[in-house]
Amino acid sequence: MAEFQKYGFDDVIRKPYTLAELSDVLTRVIGANLGGVATTPSSSGGKNVRVERYRLTAPLPAVWDRAGGERVSVMLPAGAVVKNSSQRSTTLLGMIGVYWKGRHYSVYPRDLLQKAERVFTA
Repeated sequence: MAEFQKYGFDDVIRKPYTLAELSDVLTRVIGANLGGVATTPSSSGGKNVRVERYRLTAPLPAVWDRAGGERVSVMLPAGAVVKNSSQRSTTLLGMIGVYWKGRHYSVYPRDLLQKAERVFTA
């Protein structure tokens, strides 16, 4: 949407989006303090990508991307710490990618925002 402000929107984000991209948009819109979030160079052009970690406060529904393209619905347990993923190719449309125990999962942004808290690191 080229003229999103004309229609009352504060910002725009293209799907599929990563957790870092969603965080950037939310930060611009609500002005949240993101102190303590690490950035690391990505494999795509040396661009910095935010590595954010979230501790789940409740079980979180997710889709596990298994080898061979199989997708399995799972529940990530409360207490698990997940980190964002920039793997757009395996993240399902309308969802964001996270890693837990070395596996890639797709989760709904709303679920993550409701059932997780950001883990700040020094």
